[in-house]
Order: sequence, then C-alpha cells, then structure tokens
Amino acid sequence: MKNTASFTKEEAVQYAQTSVSTGQDEGVFEKSGAVYAYLISVDDEDNHFIVIMDCTREFAALHSLWRYSCVLGLACIIAYAVLIAVLSKWIIQPFEANMENQKRFITNAGHELKTPIAIISANAEAIELINGKSQWTDSILKQVRRQTELINALVTMSRIEEYGRDESRKSEIDLTETVGAVAESFKTVAKEQGKTVRADIEEHVKLVTDRHAFHELTNILVDNAVKYCDDKGTIDVSLRRGRLGKGAVVAVTNTYADGANVDYSRFFERFYRGDTSHNSQKAGYGIGLSMAEELTKLMGGKINVSYKAQRITFTVRLG
Repeated sequence: MKNTASFTKEEAVQYAQTSVSTGQDEGVFEKSGAVYAYLISVDDEDNHFIVIMDCTREFAALHSLWRYSCVLGLACIIAYAVLIAVLSKWIIQPFEANMENQKRFITNAGHELKTPIAIISANAEAIELINGKSQWTDSILKQVRRQTELINALVTMSRIEEYGRDESRKSEIDLTETVGAVAESFKTVAKEQGKTVRADIEEHVKLVTDRHAFHELTNILVDNAVKYCDDKGTIDVSLRRGRLGKGAVVAVTNTYADGANVDYSRFFERFYRGDTSHNSQKAGYGIGLSMAEELTKLMGGKINVSYKAQRITFTVRLG
C-alpha cells in the first residue's frame, strides 16, 4: 500500500476488494471528483497486485477535446448549410431564369399564333358564305378550334403556378354556384352529342381558394367527362362537403365501357391520352388532366381516378 497519497490504508483496501470483486482486470472509478484507473495482475500463487493511477488530467483532456470537437463539428455543419443555401440559390438562378423564359415564350408565342389562326378561321368562314359549306372548310374550322384549344391550354399551364403563389387571389367562394354553372354550361353540348349531364350539388358549400383556379379545374373535369363519355351515356357531377363538414369533395363520373384495361396511373401525365389511337373525333392533347392535377395541388387538395361498373370517376378533395 505504498504511494497512496489520495487514499487511506482502509480506503485502499476497500477499493482493491471492490475492484477484484468486479472480475475485470482493469477499469476506472471516481473518488472525490478525481478519476482513477486500475490494473490487476495475478501471480502463480494467486496473489493479486493492484496498480491505481490518477488519470484525472487525461480524462479532463479527453472531455475537453470531445466538447471542442462537438462545437467545431456543429459550427462546420452550420457553415456548410449556409454555404449550400447560398450556392444552391446561385446555382438554381439560371434554371429559374430558364423556366421564366420558357413561360414567357409560351405566352408570347400563344398570342402571336392566335392572329394567323383567327385569320384562317375568318377566311374559311368567308369561303363558306361564298361557296357554301364543304368538307374542306369544315375540316379547316375543326382544326382551327383544336389549335386554339391547345394554345389556350399551353398559356394556362405557363401561368398555372401564379394561382398558388398569389395569396391575394384567394377568397371565400361559393363552390355550389361555380360547379352548378359549369355543369349547366355543358348540358347543351352533351345533348347535341346524345349524352346527358346530371348534377347533384349540395347547397351553400363554401371554401377559401382561388376562384379562377377552381372554375378552371371543374371545367376541365366536366369537359373531359363529356368528351370521353360513351355515346348515349351519362355524366354525373356532384359536390359535397368534406368529412366533419370541412372542405369539399367534387366528383365527376361518366360511362366508359372500354375502361377496364386502362392504365389509370398514367392519366395525369402530360400529353398522355388513354385513346392510344389519337382518334381525331375526340379532340384533345392529354394536357387537361395534367392541368387538373397541378391546379388541385396548388389549391392544397388531392385528385384521384377510379373505375367501377363501366364508369370512370375523377374525385377532387379540397380543404
């Protein structure tokens, strides 16, 4: 029991017995705020020799190193995050500028294309007045209408993000009035095609959202339903309050006998059409449903499509 300045003889014996009882040949322990390490060796006669060393300074240095490492690591992470934020903004700027240029190009090109298309339409109508209707003028006017719809759709898509970003556009609107007006506007068109539009709309359903975006969304869904509804089929437009009376649910259903083997997961892809033959009798470019999905997301809602009993249903949940 030599060189035990920090221990009395009794304490040294007690710590030695405790150390041996642990069954470990080496370890550390604390006493009076100091840290000690011990090493036990056994000779051939089963005598135990215990060496105890004061390691307080060494452990203090390790703790200090650990603290400084944590602080330095945290500082590096913060600096890295700030650097990434600054650089990412700088890197993304060209892409943002490119996107803005694309939108501007689509908008400007759309307006420029409308003029020659309007002239073509006017000339075709003038020919009809002079020489009477023919399959040629009818085909010209039909293609003019299709091109006009495409241009309008592309221009709308280029501006669609503005609906979600501009909070000043949002206000409490009467969804009942909007859905009812859209359904009513398509009844005549559907009737001319031998189809029927039916509306089941709950009264006084209101929601804070973008009026133009919601009208455009409803118009796209009903137009799509009328366009792809089977001959002599029905289109059902419904509006209900959401669960617990919050939000709203808009559902548009139409008869679609050939929809059993359709890949509905691709319906919202841009320029995708379920009619792979691209029959010109069903005018469209596969943009409408993609626009519907974008508008729904910007309004904070969800849209999905389902098929059951030869009827396809698009359901939008808002709020």
